[in-house]
Amino acid sequence: MTNPICDMQAAIQALRDGKGLSGKDGILTPLIKQLIEAAMQAELEQHLERGEPLIVKMAALPKP
Repeated sequence: MTNPICDMQAAIQALRDGKGLSGKDGILTPLIKQLIEAAMQAELEQHLERGEPLIVKMAALPKP
């Protein structure tokens, strides 16, 4: 994760323009995506550093 995608001025302007906070095109959607990806990357790195096996529960993954 090298480039943050949160532009505070653009978010403020979008709020002024009446854009929603959540949903596909919501103001917070890119920030939430960035946060989740960073958390998943940190957890993956932690598992790899400890030498723990990664167990993925297929039922927990979203269906395409």
